Amino acid sequence: MIITFKARGPVVNPSLMNVETREVIKIKKSMVSGETIIVDTNYGKKSCVSIVEDETTNILNYWDIDNTFIQLAVGDNWLKCDADSGADKLDVDVSFAP
Repeated sequence: MIITFKARGPVVNPSLMNVETREVIKIKKSMVSGETIIVDTNYGKKSCVSIVEDETTNILNYWDIDNTFIQLAVGDNWLKCDADSGADKLDVDVSFAP
């Protein structure tokens, strides 16, 4: 799956949790307004990049050590997005290919 975090204002440490398995993806980074973080958990394509004003930066070094590259299960998946602060300014999109 591909997770896209978009900041509409300052956001600190965005995260996405699979509520059922308790697996978490957390990026230990402050996001600026307009910044996009894209996390790809697809097999063989795992990556984490930040895009600010058309500049793309590998930010895998901001990956929380307790993270898991979450994989979706067949059927319904309950996901919850959050942030240490600024969660109300965070948009999250999850896309996948069945």
